[in-house]
Amino acid sequence: MIDAAIKIHDKYQIEIKLKYQFENKRRATSYKIEYYIFIPNNLGIHYSTYKKNDFYGDIQNYIRFKTPVYLLNKIADDRDSPLARLKNTCEGLVRNPNDRSRGEYEYQIKMFSCIVKSSLRDHVNFITSKTNSEEIVTLMETYVHSLKSISAEYRKLKRIINVPNLGKDIYSTFLFGDEYISLLIEKYNFKLLEYLKTSVIPSADTLNRQLLDMVRQEVTYRRNNGYDSIPSEDSDNEVLIFRYSVLKKYLESVLSIDTSKKPEGLLLEQFILSLAAGLAMVFATAAAFWGHFVYGSYSLPVFFTLIISYMFKDRIKELTRMFFTSKILRLLHDHRIKIFMGTRKIGVFRESFNFIKRNTIPKSIMKIRNLHRTKEFDNKFSKERIILYQKKIELYSKVFKKKYFDYPISGINGIFRLNISRFLHKMDNPDKPIFLLTSDGYTKSMAKRVYHLNMIIKYSDFDHNYYARYRIVLTRHGIKRLEEIATFDSDGF
Repeated sequence: MIDAAIKIHDKYQIEIKLKYQFENKRRATSYKIEYYIFIPNNLGIHYSTYKKNDFYGDIQNYIRFKTPVYLLNKIADDRDSPLARLKNTCEGLVRNPNDRSRGEYEYQIKMFSCIVKSSLRDHVNFITSKTNSEEIVTLMETYVHSLKSISAEYRKLKRIINVPNLGKDIYSTFLFGDEYISLLIEKYNFKLLEYLKTSVIPSADTLNRQLLDMVRQEVTYRRNNGYDSIPSEDSDNEVLIFRYSVLKKYLESVLSIDTSKKPEGLLLEQFILSLAAGLAMVFATAAAFWGHFVYGSYSLPVFFTLIISYMFKDRIKELTRMFFTSKILRLLHDHRIKIFMGTRKIGVFRESFNFIKRNTIPKSIMKIRNLHRTKEFDNKFSKERIILYQKKIELYSKVFKKKYFDYPISGINGIFRLNISRFLHKMDNPDKPIFLLTSDGYTKSMAKRVYHLNMIIKYSDFDHNYYARYRIVLTRHGIKRLEEIATFDSDGF
């Protein structure tokens, strides 16, 4: 099963997050994702101005393990909780500070930080999805109580590892997690404070005070412990943002997946080049034998025959290469990416990019594209270039399960980002003057000139096909908004 979410990452990038599940009953789990991007003709994006290398330069693909799922109030709750595991690891490190226990300690600190972040995000999203005031208040109380417990219990572990027989780097790793958790509490408290501004909850003032008090306590705690991530009104807070980014990358690296990327079909391409050279050589050799047989060994006609055969040999080699390349290599993907956990390969990811013609697009895709469009308008005014970007992913479930992992990992997350900066170069001025009638005449106003980039995504797993269409509204200044037009399950399409 594929779970997908799309959002605006910044004014120039769209981000699509896909979650791929491991299927325990299968040796391997396969997924296929197809992105059909419909680009207005007047943006000047086509096969001669936008090459494969341009596209691959405009996208980013990240692959990482899914964070283990824990309810916020269970992180520090029982003997098998993430906090209990971390405490046991700290005690084991003090008893026996070898390389293995140090590695386990760092792993547990990183995983605990990731779990806290994931649980915080999920709990806050759950709160903001509710409309019932009583449910919201109850969930907020759980949120406040859980965070106070998590931060307090984590900080108690400082007493265990702050001992002479452990190096400075051990203590520093703990402090990294401590600072990151403090920043997470501040971040998600402010998200809830912003949410409370727009919600009608009887006890909103009390909740506001509790959340603000927690933020003040965390800022004071970081200042007292010498952390650099202190926000200030009189600063651009460069250090705060940089610090958060570095901590995030370091602590979330525990979920990172190693990959090895290579072009697909290199050996086949070399074989095709050799075959083309061989066919050309057959022609040249045959022409030379024929010249010698007809005109003798040393004559002017033989001389010209050899020159002409060499000229044709070169063209035959190139034309043969072009023919086989167009017929065979287009069936392959551009890249083949191996996915590793440690030294074990747990999957393969393939990707390809092409401009395609409208008559080659499946009818199901065109049906979704033509929703809410008049045929006359489409045919006369709205010509488009179409990009197809395909990804095929195969995960080796059996191999993954054999590999030791402390926490239950159910799959991987794939993050795909598309930068649309190159699509903006030929856009008109985003502000267009228009005139509006008024009661006493007319007035001049400014309207926005926008362009629509339509994207249809087809997700395929072993059971179903899923479709989603989005409209990306652009101006010359970047992405203005993202609209979801329609989603379909193959069973109901």
